[in-house]
Amino acid sequence: MFARFDENKVKRNSEDYRLLASEINIFNYFLIGLFLVSFGILGFNSGKIGIKYSFNILGFAFLALGISRLLDGVLTYIYKKSGQKSLVILQHGLIYSIAGLIIIESERIDIFLFSLGCSLVLGFIGLTKLISYILLRDSQVRYNIGDLISAIFYGLAGLGVLLSPDLHIDDLVKIISVWLIIYGLSYWSFCLIGVVPQSQRNSLKRKIRLPLPVFIAALLPDIARQNINKLIEINPEEIESRQLVGDKKPNIEVLVHAGPEGFNRIGHVDLLYKNKIISYGNYDEDSRSMREMIGDGVLFVAESKDYINLAIRESEKTLVGFGLNLDKAQIEAIDERLAELESQVVEWSPDGRKKSRYSAKLKNEAKAKFYKFKSGKFKKYFVFTTNCVLLADQIIGSSGLDIVKINGIITPGSFYDCLNREFKARSGVVVSRNIYR
Repeated sequence: MFARFDENKVKRNSEDYRLLASEINIFNYFLIGLFLVSFGILGFNSGKIGIKYSFNILGFAFLALGISRLLDGVLTYIYKKSGQKSLVILQHGLIYSIAGLIIIESERIDIFLFSLGCSLVLGFIGLTKLISYILLRDSQVRYNIGDLISAIFYGLAGLGVLLSPDLHIDDLVKIISVWLIIYGLSYWSFCLIGVVPQSQRNSLKRKIRLPLPVFIAALLPDIARQNINKLIEINPEEIESRQLVGDKKPNIEVLVHAGPEGFNRIGHVDLLYKNKIISYGNYDEDSRSMREMIGDGVLFVAESKDYINLAIRESEKTLVGFGLNLDKAQIEAIDERLAELESQVVEWSPDGRKKSRYSAKLKNEAKAKFYKFKSGKFKKYFVFTTNCVLLADQIIGSSGLDIVKINGIITPGSFYDCLNREFKARSGVVVSRNIYR
């Protein structure tokens, strides 16, 4: 006898699995938050001593890794008879071991490296603020004096930390410790979001959202791409190209790109809405400067299927798409924002004679229509501020998934982190995750 198919039982099992997965993710967020908060409290109370302990741990880790690589090199030479490969492994082991010993034995290297790292971060933020101020001034955007003030503040702070580390080291440790505590609390906020009524979740997420540090967030798209590729190599059957949360269907999808080379490793963000791709970037090759970090801001609308195929083929990209389920009011808000953007642009066409350019391929293969901004902050593209993420965030901001910017620097990795956490929480507006490769 054939077993009777019980549709209600299947639905109940699916719902039980969804609830169990949500509870597991909430518990994981609680543990991560507990670790970050505890580490932050310890750091706040330890000051310079905490830095010394941390660098000692780092030094011993390098030393252990170096010894492991040295043994690996010797065994490779003995058993595999590969002199060249074993030599490379031994060189790596020697470098790691020497680095570990230097970190452990040096009295002041921990303070020097910590202060140097902090000053470089502060200087980088100040530089991006200054460039942003200059670009916005040239784009006739009013009241951007805040960027200039921030640039001066961060520049002076970075210089002060570099020249007088002993005067500021305890304060820096306390600031970083407070950030760790707040970031840990943001993980706990996802536990809270999982138990509050659905009607209150979007407003709550706006108040307590905290993104990753820019240098960590910048690496996330490439890390995700590498992890996906490794899993496919090991066991392609285990990779689900499409994952859904419940029965909700997405009506807009955020595509986060990552490729193996150049700025593709930092990532890119598009929107897939009503079977069309909406993208913003530095697509006018003739206007690019500062190694393609700055240029005229270009918006284009293209056919989704043709565009995704082109992006994967042209740059060997992996795309992760996060589907959002929005209500009628949110969809209307997106349509209104798109109408506002349409009123701010003029049509532009790439040079058709240079068919090898990416913009020409977009036009010919994905039927893309290009537009440039007449004025405003999107008139000039800058990879760290007025970029693809900022435009996407402004369009879908009504869904409650806006990125709370730290220091004005936003990256595709910030968006990926936000959307991936929303998807794993299984309690928000992100209802699907797709892999395109």
